[in-house]
Amino acid sequence: YYVAQSDGSDSYDGLYPSYQGGTNGPWLTITYAATQLAAGDTLYIRTGTYSEYCSFNSNGTAVNRITIDTYQSEAVTIDGEYTKPSSVFLPLVRAYGDYITIRDLKITRSYGASLFLQGDYCEALNITGDHSYASGIVDLGAHNTIDYCTHTTSGEGYPSPSPTWGAAISTQGSYGTIKHCIAWDNIGEGLSFVNTASHCVIEDSVSYNNESYNFYIDSGDNCVCRRNLVYQTTPSLETAGIVVAKEYSGTVFN
Repeated sequence: YYVAQSDGSDSYDGLYPSYQGGTNGPWLTITYAATQLAAGDTLYIRTGTYSEYCSFNSNGTAVNRITIDTYQSEAVTIDGEYTKPSSVFLPLVRAYGDYITIRDLKITRSYGASLFLQGDYCEALNITGDHSYASGIVDLGAHNTIDYCTHTTSGEGYPSPSPTWGAAISTQGSYGTIKHCIAWDNIGEGLSFVNTASHCVIEDSVSYNNESYNFYIDSGDNCVCRRNLVYQTTPSLETAGIVVAKEYSGTVFN
């Protein structure tokens, strides 16, 4: 299936990357496309900036994933314009179903978080995030992967005069993996295990110049942090490189 701003309509069949005549053509909105997807489907998004709250709620399977990707590597930005989603507790984009892959998108100016993986066996691949009111990219499910993603300027609290405390890339899930990621210049933590994280891994990633801790290992159960790089080029920040803590009382800390 296809979405295109230039010549799409949500009354078309969504089966073509450009308008062919009649009802044969791409859909107009990602929001509508998300309601039409089923196991094994791939949605290709054509170039442009989409100001939409996007929630993918359908389930894929282990052999028939749902994939959201750009069309032929065209540049696609999902822009919340600091008004979307409707709450700081929601992400601008989320995988709510299982076995969903979201890749190659830029997500910017979310009123809440940038991206939540809330289903199981989901993937965020090559996602670029910036300027979120709260958190950046967050794993909340089981067996999810965040790979080759970057995030900066999370937790900036726009338009509030005081920033929120949003981590850039983090997991609260189980058996999740964060790898090959970069987090920098965020108000909150850079990369983190937090609260209910269990049997998760952060590896081969970089965290630097974050105003809070660069790596925050908080209350995780049997989590591993390995082969990562932490550094600071702004001496005035005076923030910690790696912090191990226990804020959350509901999890055994190992």
